[in-house]
Amino acid sequence: MKQSLVQSVWFVFLLILAFVPIFGILPGVYLLVTSQHAVNLQPMKGWIRGALVTQGCYVVALLLIAVFFVPR
Repeated sequence: MKQSLVQSVWFVFLLILAFVPIFGILPGVYLLVTSQHAVNLQPMKGWIRGALVTQGCYVVALLLIAVFFVPR
């Protein structure tokens, strides 16, 4: 079965979205762990947690899109 242009664009879009949380979560976890010991990162602790929550929402959204909108 041949894919339409819309399906191909969606697939590329989903592939890009699949890598965005990885590149955001790894530095966020590193900063969260480092901020417990580094004095100069203490004021950013709330921002780091917020960034991790946002990246987690991206992962959940990606999974929902993959489950409900990708044809099987």
